[in-house]
Amino acid sequence: MQAAQKSELIRYAEPHLKDYASRIKQGFTYRQKAEGTLRDVVGQLADDIDDFRKKTGAGRVVVLNVATTEPQPSMIPQDEEEMEAAFDKGRLPESAIYALAACEAACAYVNFTPSIGCYLPPVMEKFERRGLPYAGRDGKTGETLIKTALAHLFSVRAFNVLSWVGFNVLGNSDGRSLSEPHRKAAKRATKGATLQRLLGYSPDSLVGIEFVKPLGDKKIAWDHILFEGAFGTRMSLSFLWEGVDSVLAAPIVIDLVRFAALALKRRESGYLKHLALFFKDVPPDAPQHLLEQFQALLNYVEEVSNGGV
Repeated sequence: MQAAQKSELIRYAEPHLKDYASRIKQGFTYRQKAEGTLRDVVGQLADDIDDFRKKTGAGRVVVLNVATTEPQPSMIPQDEEEMEAAFDKGRLPESAIYALAACEAACAYVNFTPSIGCYLPPVMEKFERRGLPYAGRDGKTGETLIKTALAHLFSVRAFNVLSWVGFNVLGNSDGRSLSEPHRKAAKRATKGATLQRLLGYSPDSLVGIEFVKPLGDKKIAWDHILFEGAFGTRMSLSFLWEGVDSVLAAPIVIDLVRFAALALKRRESGYLKHLALFFKDVPPDAPQHLLEQFQALLNYVEEVSNGGV
């Protein structure tokens, strides 16, 4: 887009964005002490969502998490009893609190971040009991997108991957937040788990993520893969990926919201497996390889187009 076009777009969008910004309510973060109990916070957030629904006249609401990556939780409740204990101790991750609020307000929930979100067994059970859809986690937009394609290549050719090293640098606010070690650990976890799922084993792996402010919204990844072919012959592949973070993410986010809204309309519930294509971390029973994920999405679209319910 030329500079003149960008300027014109900004002039057109600015008053609309200011109007939306004036209606944004202060949320709840892990650094913030809750007023009342965490159950009160969930109720207040659900009320805010209902208020949004009434003011906009929206028939269906999708809660989308694109917030800053939160630290990995020290406690992951495995059942309703453990979640109640986490409530009492004030130790539920903020993304899970928003997911619970979305459930209470009868919304779909999409988690585009590495944060835990719906990925707590009792939270997933709540969505399924209420007949609500959810999807996530951690949008697959850059290095991991390439990684999922290449891992399938190595697998079908029976190449044994010995090591996979990736180094990522980015300069936007996402990169700044990931420079904090406790947030970086959450991102590394979703990035690093990909290979084991796709290859069926865990090669030596290193994931580096660093903040380089002058890069702005660009993100760059350098990857080096060492693998064995026939007769134990060692070979390697390296690639350089350079993308613009917002441009990579925005179209996917729009599509995810549209698919989630469609799921509400069709009364779908539970994890939306056909959206696995867009995420790094997906459940074991969802398609794992890139082509399988794409085919699952195509099959779903064909079913909807043919009037499937």
